[in-house]
Amino acid sequence: KLPESKTEPKNKVLEETVAPTVTVKEEIVAEPAKEKVEPQTLKIKGNTIKWYTEIGQAGINADHNVATTWGGDFSPERSTLIAGHDDGPMFQATKLEARDVVSVFDKEGKEFQYRFLKKKVISMVYDGQGSGFVEHVEDDQYLGTVLDSGNYLNLQVCVEYNASGYKVMIATLEPVK
Repeated sequence: KLPESKTEPKNKVLEETVAPTVTVKEEIVAEPAKEKVEPQTLKIKGNTIKWYTEIGQAGINADHNVATTWGGDFSPERSTLIAGHDDGPMFQATKLEARDVVSVFDKEGKEFQYRFLKKKVISMVYDGQGSGFVEHVEDDQYLGTVLDSGNYLNLQVCVEYNASGYKVMIATLEPVK
């Protein structure tokens, strides 16, 4: 018998228990950059529309890409009407539906949000001066309700023209609380 060796055999496998390595990924989520918004704009369905105080029919006729307040400046404290042409970005108002939110930015750039309530198409008769008047008494009463009470945002766009007049669509929105 040969004497036993005091050294480890060369082919011995050393087993080592190693704890599983855990990699921790730290995800840094940056705050989304605030979109710089120009004062006196509307945001309807992702479209930004510049509005002006009381530039009237002549103002929006000169630039179909802008809108105008009618009957005073925008105020979150009372109802406001903002009108624009149907062949410009205000056409987006005709696409509003339940739960849609429109943002209005005032002269200082402060945002006010309004949720869509309803829309109504109103027949108008030409007045011979480039504008018109409401054809039906019940439509005139409706306008009195949404324009002269509460603090609604009303968006107006022409939607049809004919020989005796035209039709406007009024989208009425209420403040988001």
